[in-house]
Amino acid sequence: MARLTARARLRVAVGILRNGLRETAYIADVSEGGLKLNGLINPVLGEVLRIHARGAVFDAEIRWVRGTACGLRYLDGQRAGDLRRFLSILPRLTGGRTKSRQIFHEIGAGPPP
Repeated sequence: MARLTARARLRVAVGILRNGLRETAYIADVSEGGLKLNGLINPVLGEVLRIHARGAVFDAEIRWVRGTACGLRYLDGQRAGDLRRFLSILPRLTGGRTKSRQIFHEIGAGPPP
C-alpha cells in the first residue's frame, strides 16, 4: 500500500511521559500526520504519549504496534503551536544528518531546501 504523505527519515532521541513515568525512545520517521517511534517499552495500542524534546511538548496516540516500534498520530485539539514548535526543531536535532530537507519543509518543520 502506498503512503499518503511524505515521511522524513531520521533518528532522534526524545523523552516520553506515560503513566507518570519517563522513558526515552527514538523517532524513526515523521510526517504531517504522525511519527514512528522505536525503542518504546511495551507500547499499547490507543495509549496517549506526551513527547518532548528541547522544551517542545505535544501529545500523540499510538495507532499501531510492532514489537518496540509503534506508529503515532498527533492528537487533534492540542495547541497547534506546540506541534509546530516540535516539528521546527527536528531538523536541528538531526545535526544536518538527514536527506529529508524537502519533506521537512513540506510538513512545516524547516526552511526550504
